[in-house]
Amino acid sequence: MKVFRLAAVSAIAVAASLALAAPARASYSLTSTVALTGGSAIAPGTTVTLSGNPATFTFTTGGQSFTSGGTTLFVGNQTVAAPGFIVPGTNSFNYADLIVKTTTATGPGDTFSVPYTVTVVATNNPPPGIAGTGTFTVTGTLTLSNIFANASGLNGTVTFTPGTITPSGTIPIDSTGVVLVASGQQFAAPTVNFSVGNLSLTLTSSVVPEPSSVTLAGIGMVAGMGLVFRRKMLASRVA
Repeated sequence: MKVFRLAAVSAIAVAASLALAAPARASYSLTSTVALTGGSAIAPGTTVTLSGNPATFTFTTGGQSFTSGGTTLFVGNQTVAAPGFIVPGTNSFNYADLIVKTTTATGPGDTFSVPYTVTVVATNNPPPGIAGTGTFTVTGTLTLSNIFANASGLNGTVTFTPGTITPSGTIPIDSTGVVLVASGQQFAAPTVNFSVGNLSLTLTSSVVPEPSSVTLAGIGMVAGMGLVFRRKMLASRVA
């Protein structure tokens, strides 16, 4: 009786510790690579002059551009270097910078749309965990309407139509159970010739329990239920 009770109590303790313990922490870095339909490469280190703040912007890791008429759309790659983001957690990731420059001086201005695909690679940075990567893609369309600029001011609008995030579920980034979920595409519009905009999304990271841990927790719960049932049976016999 004492041996059974001790084993059952121990199993319950193990199950509770597994259920309540915080998951192992990890960290991951990110890189994004932009592809514009019909676009041209922006060399890493390319600098663009603006009339706002900042006065210049450097595409440190390059990107792609698209030109129609006198207007150019610049879309920059992004990097979040190690140690990057901590697991578990929820973070906003700016996966592309946006700049619109124009030399068109009269209306109605330049109007065009550019579909894009951005490939994002997440890399686990051990320790903890082990080295590993996970990849997902983000699609959408940027539309520039009636873009021109002259002494009277800046004209036109930049809008964003979100596409898909693939895969749409969990994205494993190492074999120890570190996963990401990407969601919630966001857009901050650039101002023509003046300021930088961006595309961003939300990344939620977590650690999926190992199968052995889940099994052990299950054994503990079953043992606990058995102990409760045995006590009820004994109580009924005494009564």
